[in-house]
Amino acid sequence: MKFDIIEDRLQNFLEEQTDLIGLIEKDIMRERLPSIIKQSKMLSLNYDVVCTNPPYMGISNMSNKLKKFVQNNFENSKADLYATFIEWALLHTKQNGYCSLVTMHSWFFLSSFETMRRSLLEKSTFKSILHLGMEAFEGIIGKVVQTAAFIIQNTHIEQYTPIGIRLVDFYDARKYEKETQFFNPENKFNTIKQDDFGKIPGSPIAYWISKKEVELFESSPKIGDFYDAKGGMTSGNNELFLRYWHEVDYNKIGKYLSKEAAVQSDFVWFPYNKGGNFRKWYGNINHVINWYKDGSVIKDYKQKQRQNNPNYNVAIAALSSMFKSQISWSLVTSSTFSARYYQEGFLFDVSGSSLIVDKKDDEYFLLGLLNSNISKRHLNILNPTINYQPGNIKDLIFIKAQEEEINELVSKSISISRADWDSFETSWDFKIHPLTACQDRAIPRRLQELFEHRSTFTKEKFNQIKAQEEEMNRRFLDIYGLQGEITPDVSDKEITLYIAERETEIKSFISYAIGCMFGRYSLDEEGLIYAGGEFDPNKYQKYQAVEDNILPIVQGLYFEDDIVSRFIDFIRVTFGEETLAENLDFIADALGKKKGEVAKETIRRYFLNDFFKDHIQTYKKRPIYWLFTSGKEKAFNCFIYLHRYEKTTISRIRTDYLHECQLRLDAEKKDLLSIIEGDYSTKEMSNAKKELKTLEKKIEELKEYDELLHHMADMKIELDLDDGVAVNYEKFKGLVAKI
Repeated sequence: MKFDIIEDRLQNFLEEQTDLIGLIEKDIMRERLPSIIKQSKMLSLNYDVVCTNPPYMGISNMSNKLKKFVQNNFENSKADLYATFIEWALLHTKQNGYCSLVTMHSWFFLSSFETMRRSLLEKSTFKSILHLGMEAFEGIIGKVVQTAAFIIQNTHIEQYTPIGIRLVDFYDARKYEKETQFFNPENKFNTIKQDDFGKIPGSPIAYWISKKEVELFESSPKIGDFYDAKGGMTSGNNELFLRYWHEVDYNKIGKYLSKEAAVQSDFVWFPYNKGGNFRKWYGNINHVINWYKDGSVIKDYKQKQRQNNPNYNVAIAALSSMFKSQISWSLVTSSTFSARYYQEGFLFDVSGSSLIVDKKDDEYFLLGLLNSNISKRHLNILNPTINYQPGNIKDLIFIKAQEEEINELVSKSISISRADWDSFETSWDFKIHPLTACQDRAIPRRLQELFEHRSTFTKEKFNQIKAQEEEMNRRFLDIYGLQGEITPDVSDKEITLYIAERETEIKSFISYAIGCMFGRYSLDEEGLIYAGGEFDPNKYQKYQAVEDNILPIVQGLYFEDDIVSRFIDFIRVTFGEETLAENLDFIADALGKKKGEVAKETIRRYFLNDFFKDHIQTYKKRPIYWLFTSGKEKAFNCFIYLHRYEKTTISRIRTDYLHECQLRLDAEKKDLLSIIEGDYSTKEMSNAKKELKTLEKKIEELKEYDELLHHMADMKIELDLDDGVAVNYEKFKGLVAKI
């Protein structure tokens, strides 16, 4: 920059004759411009040392002016302003000088900074790296930002070995260990030459990698040499085209079909892999997508969007890989990496990225590899974030050996994990509740003993799959020659199987019982019995489904066939009369029976206060059993089953149940008034007045609810299950409990 020209122009400006306004402008220029020129001079110089903690700002958050400047001048680092400062700092560092910064660590690994990394590795020398991770600084920012401090010399020294101190594992409850672990030799790494970083796919700054792993990355084949990993599709409007499978008419779901069979069928909904929580081997099968006639509805929608908006760029990707069996993982996870097997018939989302393996002999082997400790470590080298891209999977080392032994272990792990997934009613392959399934064994029909059997069984499976995973790890470590560098051990928290807990097990059993009451399930036949279509009451012989699809629940004993009475009858039918009292006590204890309560009171309290909350959580805020409730006083409540709803259901709730409840409350009111107005003790009259006050609130609540029910009943609302719970539930706002 020509500072002498600017200074001369400033001096001339200050000496020029001017009016009063000009004098004011001169005073401002005289005060401010010299300091700005001085600052500019300082920033334009090159220095022996440049040290800073730059601001963080992704390119999407930059102003148009800043974005344009960064894109035009710092192409390699434009993804984030802090990375731009790294380049800028080196531009102002003298040859052989030092540049030291504290920044986010993402530029060490992410593909968007790969060109920048390669340039720095070729032209500069990393002297030292202090990898701090989260919570290196106090405050909110320090809790969420992964940081690293580093020193770069502005010259390239051949075969230089940087020093790295790795403290990223000490955060949260262990954050204060960072200070003490700084001098721990176990956290110091000084064995890998800087030039070796370029031998790893993507050239990550993986200072902690071993020499053996560098050799493997340099010389071994990768998964991507044989198979393609792909990000999935986006629907363009999930609210329109995606559902949880339990929302829709089950008869409209086409399960486990080939692409050709799906196109030729009349099914509307098809299995959709949308990623999901940390889970290995099998599971996270929750969603379906409207792919009627090869996705014609979605394709038409996207075409219309493009016509209305030229910038609309949502595309349906990876169509050639849909409906094939796949090894999948969640694009974003809050935990460590995990992979699952999906059999033929699934479409997959961008959040459920997948590896398509055409050679079936390799499918199980690769699933075992992806769930191994080797892949966990190597993914932590290639991309130690919570976002796992298909490219990261393709870059993993792929060495085949001991296929038969590993495939057998993987097959067993899938089988165990699938049985675990299917033991819950949120699986569409759920057969029967485990506590009910156990009754045919040589075990007394006591729930406590059935639960103990279930608990032992789940612990055995948990330990079995843990042992299998550790055996797989040992075999892969042997194949890769990494014994002693990576542990084969698997922690309990990395095993994604359920171990039965009494409260959880009993609550899920209660949910199953409700399903039998409504006819979703039957004691006569395993699996899903009714979730849309024509209802057949003859399928329920051992235990009859409720005829009118209404299960009332109130605080008093107003209905002989209310939900509590029917539940007790279900326990009697399922396990027998002789153990009924004992089983009810066991259930009540699991639900948290209060002092002085009898089992029936505890069960009633659970249905009134907590069952719907648990149901909402189980069904991910898309409930299939709907709670109609009069309001805060809970004067009247009943459940209905979504899939059996008819346009006359509201009318039946009102005339057959609500009006009966009103009559009972009116009778109670008369009894209380007779006490207040009669010849009773002061205490009795005082208690009656308190009860009357509460009762009158309920009566008033029922009156208002009756008017609303009447209005809605006259509308004879019809539902389309394809619309999903969110849309259908909203139609009864004011009648149903809030989700």
